[in-house]
Amino acid sequence: QSCILFLEKHLYNGPISWSTFQYMVAAVQYGGKITDSLDVRLFRIYAEEWLTEKTCEEDYTYNPSEPIFKIPNDFQYQVPSFTEHSYFRKYIETFPEIDSPEIFGLHP
Repeated sequence: QSCILFLEKHLYNGPISWSTFQYMVAAVQYGGKITDSLDVRLFRIYAEEWLTEKTCEEDYTYNPSEPIFKIPNDFQYQVPSFTEHSYFRKYIETFPEIDSPEIFGLHP
């Protein structure tokens, strides 16, 4: 919740410094709890990739641009713009049973 409060504070007080937000999440708020150096590095890379202005764009998708394996049913992992809880539940029910590791930035 501290990350959400930090983001809201910066969004409502002018343009957000994404590099500051990435650092606060990856190194301070969550990263400080990660003890393995390789996990710290991986988490920092995730923050740099996913905590950016582009992830706030309506057509942003988490799908890799050139997946190695076919994602079941060509499912598009996107943040929906619904405002009602029931629509979110219906959307979640369409998720494939098995996710491709590529969605998480991992090699299949």
